[in-house]
Amino acid sequence: MKAMKKKLRKFLLMLSCGLLLMSLSVGVTVAYLTDTDSVKNTFTVGKVDITMDENLVDTETGKIEPGITDRVTENEYKIVPGRTIDKDPVIRVQPGSEESWLFIKIENGLAAIEAASETGENGYKTIAEQLVANGWKAVEGAEGVVYAKVAAANTAEGAGVVPYPTFTQFKVKGDIANAAIDEYEGKKINVTAYAVQYEGFEENVAGAWAAISDVEYGVK
Repeated sequence: MKAMKKKLRKFLLMLSCGLLLMSLSVGVTVAYLTDTDSVKNTFTVGKVDITMDENLVDTETGKIEPGITDRVTENEYKIVPGRTIDKDPVIRVQPGSEESWLFIKIENGLAAIEAASETGENGYKTIAEQLVANGWKAVEGAEGVVYAKVAAANTAEGAGVVPYPTFTQFKVKGDIANAAIDEYEGKKINVTAYAVQYEGFEENVAGAWAAISDVEYGVK
């Protein structure tokens, strides 16, 4: 009887050890049944890229020479009463640019001697009227600043360079005395272009223009 009990205890001990080993074995197996997943994000950089230039003109005549297509960022002109000067700044939005607000600030040091608009189809139109004709609108509260909306369709890859004309001519008054015209020696008509992303400034032209004064341009 004692021998049987001894065998039974030995069997149970072996069984319990077997269960323990099985439990350990299962535990180790569960520890290696793992899984993983991840999300990978690829970021590209948005940009707003513009350039501006104008036709090269003859300094003596103020006219674009026939056949000359050179574009420059600066011209020199001779002021003569009654003369119409060719000046055609064009802003170009580069492919891949973001949808944006486009601004130009015109500092016209010759405004006081610019001729008035003339009637008739071929009559001279002031710089301000030429801008309006080309779709530019005035920024309220910002003197000499106009804007246009650059649509996303115009900046898609493969869309090509999209030109935004400003004006094409400047005419000097015809009744200026020599003494008066001498005061404008060295004066300039500066045209500066700016572009600001549309996102974040949707339908907020004033806010977009105000943002320009917060960056390095120092615009006021």
